[in-house]
Formats: sequence, C-alpha cells, structure tokens
Amino acid sequence: INVYKDLTVAGELAIERYNFMDRATDASTIDKYNYINYALSHWGAWPRMNILRNAQRRLTLPSFIVEMDRDVLLPNKAKLVYIRQITNLQSITMSVTRLNTAHALELDPNQPNDYGRISRLLLANTTTTTTHRYVGQPPYKICCDSMQLDGLAAGVYLLEFTTDNKDVKPERKLLHVSSLTALARPLPNHQMRLVALDAASGQPVAGAHIRLSKENWQTRKDQVIKIVTTDRNGEAIYTGKEEPYSMMVYTENDRFRPKIAVNGNISFPDEADNAELNINVFADRSLYRPGKIVKTSVVAY
Repeated sequence: INVYKDLTVAGELAIERYNFMDRATDASTIDKYNYINYALSHWGAWPRMNILRNAQRRLTLPSFIVEMDRDVLLPNKAKLVYIRQITNLQSITMSVTRLNTAHALELDPNQPNDYGRISRLLLANTTTTTTHRYVGQPPYKICCDSMQLDGLAAGVYLLEFTTDNKDVKPERKLLHVSSLTALARPLPNHQMRLVALDAASGQPVAGAHIRLSKENWQTRKDQVIKIVTTDRNGEAIYTGKEEPYSMMVYTENDRFRPKIAVNGNISFPDEADNAELNINVFADRSLYRPGKIVKTSVVAY
C-alpha cells in the first residue's frame, strides 16, 4: 500500500487489509471505522470499494440486543433487563402492558398472527414506560445498558422495546407472572410423584391442580391425560401407562404459570436381557516405586 498508494488499484489492497482487521482480535470498532474512512478518501474510485462501504454500514447499523434470562417472573419482584448491545440509536423505550386474560397463553408476540391476538387483549390503561437516551454517541460505538422492570402482580404481560429509529424492528416478549411451580419424579410401576410448590419460598401448595398432557403429533396440540389435585403436603401420585410430556400447575387464584416440561423420567425395562454387566478395576495409586505392593479392587455391577 505504501509503494502503490498513488494508484487507484491500491484500493484492492485496502480491502484485503480491512478483511484482515475484521478477523483480528486486537482491532477495535473505531480502528476499523477510521480505516474505512481513510481508504475511501484515498481510493474511493476503485470499482470494488463498495465492499468497504457495506462494511461501514454494518458497523453503524442501528440495532440493539435485549437479554432477559426468564419469561416467568415472581409476583411483585423487580427484575433487571439487560440491553447487551446498542449501536447508532438515540433512545430505547421499554413498555409493559397487562393482557386481559385469566390464564397462561401459548403465544409468540414476534409472530404476526400471535401478535394480532395479543394486541386485542392489551389493557392500554395499564401501560408503563421507561426511556433511556444515548445522545452524542459515535455511530459505530457499541454500548450496553440495563433497565429495571418493577414488580408486577400475577398475570400475563407484553414486554416491548422500541427505538427512535422506525426502521428498527421492535423486540417483544410475553411475560407470565406466577408464584407457582411444580416438580415431577418417576416411580416404579408406571407411577409419578408430583409436587406443587410456591416458587418463592419452595413450600408445598395444598389443593393445587396439576394438569398432565401429552403432545398429539397429528394436531400438534396438547392432549390432556389427567388432572390431579395435591394433598395437604402439596403432593399427588399419577398412575397410568401414558407418559406425560408436560404439566401445568394452577390454583383458583393463580392460573398464569405456563406449562412445564416433564423430564428426568426413568424407564424400567421388563426383560432381564436388557441388563448389562460392567466391571471396573481400580488401583490404590497412579504411580508406584520399585518394590511397592500394588493394591487393586474390582467393582462389578
């Protein structure tokens, strides 16, 4: 580049140099941004320099990434929402709106059809908003931030993030706020032990209902197998040959916990032929000196 910098064709070398910078771990965003400006000012007439112009657009593309580790929250408990990346935006607004529903919903607000159904359930008078501004930041700078989501009453809410740039697509998430959860543990003879719990305290919930379902592969919908009610210890026993795929726990006052996958199941083979003999040999140390006695043990199972 130094030798041929007075020739337009040196723009091809600049492209190659930028590609190297883009792969390097020690080249910052501002380094890459400044080098593109330098290359365009010297060899902008080179036919392939649109490669660098496109790279600059990517570096300054208005965008943001929101991260929230859970979509089921405990009632009246504040939660931090992390904005992992903000680039070339002047402001981000977080809005929270309650939905007019008495139970959990299996809808994705980022799907147009589901969002249409959700939008008809929004209670506009419950909306709260928080706006953070990022004025004066360079267009290439990647910033991070966080917003506090105040505690919410039990229910279903739409969490939405919008920006000052109308070309940037909003980010939406459906939040379920519930104090309930459930555990399932397999037992022999086609039984399953179920426990309804208070998600905050871990204490059992008596009189809770647990709906067990399996997935119907033809209709792609859940098919209810059985509904059980927990005893005074918050427990119930399910007996049946149909294996549940998911469960939903609810009470008269809280029906907002989404379905929970039933995992950790253990199968009990009926035939002894399925048994496998394993033998492990162990020594009492990894290294021996000459003349030392080697002590071993064998474990067969």
